[in-house]
Amino acid sequence: MFTALTRARANTPSRPGVSSRDPSRDHERPRAPRRRRGPRRTGGGGDLLQAALGVAAEQAAPNTRRAYAAAYRQLADFAAARAGGQPVTAAAVDRDLVVAFRDDLARRGLSSSTLSSRMAAIRRLADALELDPRIQRVKTIKAGEEAPVRALSLAEYDGLLRIPDRRTTAGLRDVAILALMGDAGLRRAEVTRLNVEDITEHARHRAGARDAIAPTRSQTRYAVVVRQAKGGKTRTVPLSKQALEAVAAWFKRRPASSEEDLVGAPLFVTLTRNRPAQRMQPDAIAELTAKHATTARLPDDLRHPHVLRHTFCTQLAERDVPVELIRDLAGHADVRTTLKYVTLTDARRADAIRDGFERGRVALERL
Repeated sequence: MFTALTRARANTPSRPGVSSRDPSRDHERPRAPRRRRGPRRTGGGGDLLQAALGVAAEQAAPNTRRAYAAAYRQLADFAAARAGGQPVTAAAVDRDLVVAFRDDLARRGLSSSTLSSRMAAIRRLADALELDPRIQRVKTIKAGEEAPVRALSLAEYDGLLRIPDRRTTAGLRDVAILALMGDAGLRRAEVTRLNVEDITEHARHRAGARDAIAPTRSQTRYAVVVRQAKGGKTRTVPLSKQALEAVAAWFKRRPASSEEDLVGAPLFVTLTRNRPAQRMQPDAIAELTAKHATTARLPDDLRHPHVLRHTFCTQLAERDVPVELIRDLAGHADVRTTLKYVTLTDARRADAIRDGFERGRVALERL
């Protein structure tokens, strides 16, 4: 039917005063250039927040301008925290940073619409500043979906713990914090809530927990009591020799806090010159983790404190620790969260087997 209508229209004589055109020659007519919302910038060498707010200001709708500006401020704060508190340039925004930012937003429990709005703003920023083209392909995580599990290998984790300078007070503190997140699976907020008395000897814990945390030669009689954990629960996690030694070394150099008595005194405090020591905040934990991970040259998506918690759970799963015990040690409310690490471990084992077969095949071909 469409062909017949086209033929009939072509055979209809044109009316006086009305120009006729040949549809077959439409491809020869120049098309008007596509209208852009704002001028395209190149380079991305300026300050990230300043450049991003410029992109936000170019949006037509007031609500869009406000939403984009809020998203860009969050992105700039996140990028600065990962850079150890230093401002970053727009050119530093690449796919890995955007993926890590997306995962961080998902962990905060934002709604699907808010997550979509944030990612739309980031894609617009990448287009306007001609940033990493792979950013356009970063998928949005819907509300209720878990961010992908990303964990360090043992070599990466050991390398990270060697980065802080243990000759300094700050270095000793940072090693202790990293070890508690990686060897005991603490969240960054849980680390900041620790008091001195929460490192305790002969604490009660579930049977088999000490064997799960460390081999016999690396076990200790000490544990960390995690109070006010997620969901309001308290759990006890045995400390490995590595974590205990790191905490003990820090405690010997720990300055007195503003609290008079050690009972109730924060375990980890700030080290700001000419200011009294105060309890550390979660953002400070994120900054120091990102700083040392950057020095260790870890990928952008492995520079978040939660990666160390993922590493803790993944290492337990790789040692075939029962899922229920991993759940209790990590403080997961739902065992389905714990099963993610078992799935990741199975995938790693499958990859290792495939790699082994491939290396064997190549070796045989060379004979």
